[in-house]
Amino acid sequence: MARQLAIVHFKSEVERETIALFCHEIANVELEWNHPNTLRITEVDQVASLDFHQLSEWLVSEMFIDHTLFLFHAIDLKMIDLLEEHIAFFDSGVYDLADVIIFSVSRRMDDFISKLHKQITQLVGEETMRTVYEFMKAELNQTQAAKQLYMHRNTLLYRLDHFKRITLIDVSKFRGAFAIRLLHL
Repeated sequence: MARQLAIVHFKSEVERETIALFCHEIANVELEWNHPNTLRITEVDQVASLDFHQLSEWLVSEMFIDHTLFLFHAIDLKMIDLLEEHIAFFDSGVYDLADVIIFSVSRRMDDFISKLHKQITQLVGEETMRTVYEFMKAELNQTQAAKQLYMHRNTLLYRLDHFKRITLIDVSKFRGAFAIRLLHL
């Protein structure tokens, strides 16, 4: 499993040392301040992983800090840079990639969505994206999708698993399929 990465954007000035101490107390992480109010948190190992939802709750309940947090497993610098460029447009909360897609479409962030679609396709590969779209077109029926793609069912399952591992989006579940369908419109 890949290391987790989070991007945290603070809506106001924060006490960097306090946040750093808290993060280091509960997990082995690397912290990098890229912009005055944006912090990248990367796990050094998965043994004592940082619960980013717990971090978000702590920031709100103990520090009263308004923030946006993006959570990933696959570390892709182009995707991170793309999100950091648009981070100020997102409401406070914790987002995974499916949430980012749904929020972006609902806010009609067309340029961002186009770039996001391109990045996801580059991350997983065009064949995997085509497989995901055909799977959804087949109404999440694995056998039917495999027939439509002229591939073995296990190959289809491998590609869907590959997509899920890279993006953390499970297209066999409604929320994941909905997010990818919105991305493909």
